[in-house]
Amino acid sequence: MTTGENRAPATTALAIRAAVVAGAAGVVVALGYLSRTDGRMARFDHAVTATLAGSASDAVLALFATITTLANNETLTALCIGVAALLLWWRAWALTAVWVAAVAGNGIVNRSIKALMQRTRPVHDHGWIVADGWSFPSGHASGAMVAYGMLAWMLTRHLRAHRRVPIVPLAVATILLVGLSRVVLQVHYASDVLAGFASGLAWLLICITVAERVVPQPR
Repeated sequence: MTTGENRAPATTALAIRAAVVAGAAGVVVALGYLSRTDGRMARFDHAVTATLAGSASDAVLALFATITTLANNETLTALCIGVAALLLWWRAWALTAVWVAAVAGNGIVNRSIKALMQRTRPVHDHGWIVADGWSFPSGHASGAMVAYGMLAWMLTRHLRAHRRVPIVPLAVATILLVGLSRVVLQVHYASDVLAGFASGLAWLLICITVAERVVPQPR
């Protein structure tokens, strides 16, 4: 096989990732625009929040108040430091840098978009959780996407094949549940969470693409 043939799959994969990143960024822009200018989007968001406010029981709220802590600042900071310390112990210098840049960089991206959009959060007075700051996009949704997505990528890259099977489904379930918790707890609109997923996915793919070029291939 020639060098050109070897590079073809990698080039195709890179093009697909670039298209997904561009599409995810477009979703964030579109949702941000519609949330500010389109009455239907606002009505949908408010209708979902109002329905949950009137129907979510204390047991459900308590459950999701626990789930949402999987992506709060304290948890993600502890996860970032813990994984970084372990990687440093293994002398995985490049992977440590990419991991920290992924988690910390997502926080910067999220806060920047929030400051630009300045969307007010829905009213949440159930007492199970209190959230402040701007609403769009959800930092929990993007944080879960990046942290647990990056963690899944690292684990599937280094574990043997038979141990990889549950990792991606577990990561996906965690990410989706965290996003759902923000809507159920009425601290974010549905469009905030979708935008958080989209921005997190774009940043995650960028970080993975960089990592594949700077991190040595595991033996």
